[in-house]
Amino acid sequence: MVLLLKTPLRRELPEKASALLRNYGLPANIFLRFFGAYFIVSAYELIAAQMLGLDPVVGWQGFSANFSLLTKAVQTLLVFLVLSVLYRVLPEKFRFSDTAALIFGSVLFSVILVFQCDNFYLGASAGIVAAVFTVYAVSKIPKDAAELPLLSALSVIILTAVGAVAFLCATTIAAHRIFGSPCFDMGIFVQTFYSLKEHLNAVITCERAEAMSHFRVHGSFIFYLLTPIYALFPKAETLLVIQAIFAEAGVIPLYLIAKKRGLKGFELISACALYTFCAGL
Repeated sequence: MVLLLKTPLRRELPEKASALLRNYGLPANIFLRFFGAYFIVSAYELIAAQMLGLDPVVGWQGFSANFSLLTKAVQTLLVFLVLSVLYRVLPEKFRFSDTAALIFGSVLFSVILVFQCDNFYLGASAGIVAAVFTVYAVSKIPKDAAELPLLSALSVIILTAVGAVAFLCATTIAAHRIFGSPCFDMGIFVQTFYSLKEHLNAVITCERAEAMSHFRVHGSFIFYLLTPIYALFPKAETLLVIQAIFAEAGVIPLYLIAKKRGLKGFELISACALYTFCAGL
């Protein structure tokens, strides 16, 4: 009698434990989550090392002395637990947080590792590592993610584009203020907008060593629409901000074309991300 009562209990406990683990995406997502947490912590360590003036590649001895493996293991475990909780609270359709963490972590780690580095082999290796883990993460995206509502996909695309605009504005303005900008082409555009603001024409003197309209070279009549903005903020930095916004605004027609072609969900987001992060921009 006692044995018969104990047997169902023994079976029920493992089943409950298994169901609990599945609610947190385990063990299915354990590798995704672990590597995502590992790369996020590693990227944090690289940033902290650079702030301390340590080179993790050339000066790896000093790097190892300041960042212990035990601390890294604890931090990785904490990030792993945070990702587990995030997976649990997200709706089932949006449970690709582990995929996003791995892509974000591996790419961020690789970019920080090769920042200001002229070692070709290190750069190539970091790129390969990021590519391998990105492909692995994408292959684990659940099928439901491909059917995300258009509003959700559009929100991700807009947030990504806004982030890219902010990055472009910050870096181009910083480069302009630190190093100055050459006359070709920054000086030409500043003088063009100054003429538009003051005289409503685009007469400049620095493009062909004579007084002439810039529109003889480029018929950029959209400048007239942008002149009120420049009139409110008559600085070179204003043009850099406008440039970043217009460059990334191309994601809007791309989104409409991709949607018309039948792309949706993660495919639609990926197509727009290819444009958003295009190096040519």
